[in-house]
Amino acid sequence: MRFTTHICELRRSSRALTATFLLCITTFAANSTADENDAITLLTIGNSFADNATRFLEQIGESTGRPIRVSKANLGGSSLERHARHLDLYRKNNDAPSGRPYKGWKSSGKDRLSLVEALESEDWDFVSLQQLSRLSFKEDTFEPYLGQLVEAIREHAPNAQIVIHQTWAYRSDSELFQNGALTQAAMHEGLTDAYDKAAARYGLKVVPVGDAFRIARAMRLWYFEESDPDFNYKNPEPGALPRQDGSLTVGWRWRTNRETGANEFGLDANHANLAGCYLGSCVFYEALTGANARMLDWRPAELSDRQAESLRQAARKAVAARVLDEGFVSIFNGENLDGWDGDPSYWRVEDGVLVGEVTEETILQRNSFIIWRGGEPDDFELKVEYRVSGEGNSGLSYRNVQLEDAPWSLSGYQADIDGRYHEKRIPRQRYTGQMWEERGRRFLALLGEIVQIDETGEAVVIGSLGDWEELEPVFKEEDWNEYHVIARGNVMTHIVNGQVTSIVIDDDKKNRRMKGLIGVQVHTGPPQTIEYRNFRLKRL
Repeated sequence: MRFTTHICELRRSSRALTATFLLCITTFAANSTADENDAITLLTIGNSFADNATRFLEQIGESTGRPIRVSKANLGGSSLERHARHLDLYRKNNDAPSGRPYKGWKSSGKDRLSLVEALESEDWDFVSLQQLSRLSFKEDTFEPYLGQLVEAIREHAPNAQIVIHQTWAYRSDSELFQNGALTQAAMHEGLTDAYDKAAARYGLKVVPVGDAFRIARAMRLWYFEESDPDFNYKNPEPGALPRQDGSLTVGWRWRTNRETGANEFGLDANHANLAGCYLGSCVFYEALTGANARMLDWRPAELSDRQAESLRQAARKAVAARVLDEGFVSIFNGENLDGWDGDPSYWRVEDGVLVGEVTEETILQRNSFIIWRGGEPDDFELKVEYRVSGEGNSGLSYRNVQLEDAPWSLSGYQADIDGRYHEKRIPRQRYTGQMWEERGRRFLALLGEIVQIDETGEAVVIGSLGDWEELEPVFKEEDWNEYHVIARGNVMTHIVNGQVTSIVIDDDKKNRRMKGLIGVQVHTGPPQTIEYRNFRLKRL
């Protein structure tokens, strides 16, 4: 049987296959104990950023018929350390006011509660934790405090699903970025890494509000220009504000000084404005319910339909990307070659990156591989970032066998990678994204092809994902790209930077392989460099 029905329709959309994967995702709410007709209960343990990110969550829930009730153990400017300190003070002395900092709990008969009492006050569906934003990108500030809080939640709210609220990077004109030592992008990268590692330590889900901010800021509607050339920032007219189109944070505003009563002009590049609060609430809504945020109807009246739709889209993308990444585990530690086996003349670890390099002194006569020794996966997904020099030629090998005729030699499927100038007569990335079979049947699918190989070994192109002119611009020259390989049964799919680049359906039972080794290659040819980082594997 040939898989030809409608498969050519994939050419209509460059990301059509990726989009179909999203239809199969599971949700954060899978383990929730809430009945469909009951309110979902959320306790936030954080600060004003938790207030911001859940500001509209109850209204959104009400509009969908699935009520959400948010209770807050938030303290302005509070870090994980401060919450843990109040917890410790309560445990040492139950009557100490310093152990009962949380307000707004009059229904319990008390004006203030300890964290223990807040956790025990209801059978929570979710409890969220976050770090103070200005510490969020500093991994060493999380412990031991996060561990202490997680332990307390699991003891006093055992039925709750604990989630990590990923906060967002400040606006680009924040004072934090003015000396050039830190940028918005670096802050986001740092906080993402810190939150992800924290979540991994305790098996927690991440509510990716910060990711949604990053995605939205790349949209035309939310692209922020730092300075309004027509505004006098040094001596503004009372009540006047600069143009701040596209901002997701409060920005420049007038505020009354509590001590002097004066109306002062200042910058808040940190806290979310109405649009940012709506975005955060949409992320929380999808993360907690599993429902598609893009299908929401409710929006604050101050946002246009177009603005609200774009924010819902950003929320959807952020959560969907996280769900698709669930179950992946790192197979490269970024520090040394533990678990990997290759020729040290060509492979080394440098600044968290696996580097394969061929020099004038080490020109190869035969391709050489570094092999992951962690197993021989059958069905799996593999994600890795790569960067290749202009003359480079490499690939991700999977379902391979090791050959005995040369050291570190592999045979099997390969997700190809090449640099723009590795064949000087054809200055293009000719092979990236295709499927090659090393020491086997050679070209199985070229860039943009969907190929079925029948039981006799005959390969037939049965569909197209686009031609070279459409697909090559997806690849970044001498910069970091993400390769995503999916091997499920006899179907292998290659995806580069979110673009499906080739698919092979292998019905050739004699020659196909259904499991095997994973490795990466340095190739014969001129001096060249290939770099890999963030190897992540998910067995299916």
